[in-house]
Amino acid sequence: MAKKKASGTKQSEPSFEATVERLEEIVGELEQGETDLDQSLAQFEEGVKLMRRAHAQLADAERKIVLLTNVDEDGNAETTSFADGEP
Repeated sequence: MAKKKASGTKQSEPSFEATVERLEEIVGELEQGETDLDQSLAQFEEGVKLMRRAHAQLADAERKIVLLTNVDEDGNAETTSFADGEP
């Protein structure tokens, strides 16, 4: 039986960890300097897309943390649905 993805994640979107791992591979390949210009530009473009994806994943996680840890002046938890807290 196949595992279900955690709710709120897209089926086709790689995990944050997989995104960072691929980004590190690209950086390593570019640092070696053994690829031609066209391949380097393609890798750079992929790296920029991965960086944006990772940044969006981190921003989403940060929003969820803020929503989960939000307290008022008296220390009482304030709750907001995730849908309401999204920009």
